[in-house]
Amino acid sequence: MAVFNPSAGCAAISAIGRSVIGSPSDLQRPYLVSSRDSFIVRNHSQLFLNGNRFRVAGPNIYWLGLDENVQPSPSYPTHARVLEVIATAATMGATTIRSTTLGVSVGNPLSVEPSLGNFSASAMDSIDFALYAARQYGLKVIIPLIDQYDYYHGGLPTFLRWRNLPSSKTSAFFDTSSLVFTDFKDYITYLLNHKSTYTNLTMAIDPTVLAFETGNELRGNADWTSQISQHIKLLAPSTLVIDGSYGVQKDALRIPTVDIHSNHFYPTMNKRLHSDLSLTTSAKKAYIAGEYEWNGKNDTLPYLFILVPVVLAATTLVLPARWFPKRIACGKRARRKSLLNPSKPVQGEYLNLSTPSQSKLDLSLDDTQPIELMDTLAARQSETSQREVLVHRWHLALLWLLTIPIGVGIVIAFRPNSVTSFTNALEQSDATGGLYWSLFGRDNDCCHYVEHNDGFTLTFPGQTKDMQTRLITLVKHAYSMSGLTPPFSNTVTGITQANLPVVSCSQSA
Repeated sequence: MAVFNPSAGCAAISAIGRSVIGSPSDLQRPYLVSSRDSFIVRNHSQLFLNGNRFRVAGPNIYWLGLDENVQPSPSYPTHARVLEVIATAATMGATTIRSTTLGVSVGNPLSVEPSLGNFSASAMDSIDFALYAARQYGLKVIIPLIDQYDYYHGGLPTFLRWRNLPSSKTSAFFDTSSLVFTDFKDYITYLLNHKSTYTNLTMAIDPTVLAFETGNELRGNADWTSQISQHIKLLAPSTLVIDGSYGVQKDALRIPTVDIHSNHFYPTMNKRLHSDLSLTTSAKKAYIAGEYEWNGKNDTLPYLFILVPVVLAATTLVLPARWFPKRIACGKRARRKSLLNPSKPVQGEYLNLSTPSQSKLDLSLDDTQPIELMDTLAARQSETSQREVLVHRWHLALLWLLTIPIGVGIVIAFRPNSVTSFTNALEQSDATGGLYWSLFGRDNDCCHYVEHNDGFTLTFPGQTKDMQTRLITLVKHAYSMSGLTPPFSNTVTGITQANLPVVSCSQSA
């Protein structure tokens, strides 16, 4: 069986000796598929599905509603691409996906709300189909409702521009007394009340939606989060709500209409994970790592605080010899101080250039010391002001090296952990789970992988040896979190590149 499309001039890949995933039934996920009409519920810091603990594992697939990575850009992804990537996520053991463009769609001609107050039902088709496809494969979906940033799919700056406010003044978006706040609530109302043409369900009553997230990496305030979460719960009382703030906000932990808190990890850091968990567990709220990098792209970043001083020190030592030593004058401050505050005489009882008293004139010159006059004082002050320090190259190099202990402290405080260590920490902790950034499939012709330019594109089964190794880690993690048995391996530990199945571009869902 071929998995690439030969009619498009693509080389076919043989699936001999490997299982082929061409429909939801091939994945043997009966529990998750049969539970697709059940909502996820929260009990304190844990989530449950039909009485069984539910843990989140899977990818971010941000482009399901609107894609910027194909031509024309942006455009709606085809149904075939959506089915293939969702089948891929399910094959990799995912229980959940997170997709920004299923909820953030404003300010673009292809958006749900292209302009203020004007809504497009046709723009909902790709959103409806993505939720339908996830439902078919037994996946739950997390949907952010706004973005802090001004990307192609829109974000909070879009709402500000609609009210002729500077897009950089993001604090205005979080003003609950403003028209912008009302505009955003109206957008949420339309989105959640829209009825899908595929499931005949509104987003508000679709159990496929695990949670609505108040936004992506927001920098707002607890009052705004409280009011938006109340509005979501009013529309979708059975669906969970995630605080979309960037990191756990202590003030928001007390909001009763928020079920889950989250953070994003670039790089992955176990220390921050456990710190967040201590806060959320104490507040009896669930916790999700909403995004984490899978490839260690930022792992070396903290070590720059050690490397940079070393490089600067070495560079200083090879500077031209003619530049050194540098003469740096000092003592000028002392001179100014002596002129402004002449409280202590330099020599003699008085530093006074007025006419001496008669008693002093009567003294023998042999018995007295000469009174210090202005020229003597000026000479001494000049001597002080002309002091210099010679700075050699090694002085500057030493100065740079002395900052290394500070860098070591930063590395210790912010040292990243490998994706293996981080996923193990998720498995062994009370965290609900996490979602890596980000998964892509193949193009419309099933010839080439679609890639994004942020350096975090993951494709199945991996285009490089490093990607393949890390992908196996993610697959093992997902099956460990879900408790499912891989249909292509008897055990989770037995998962290898050799026994990974082939995901067909043509899915029967």
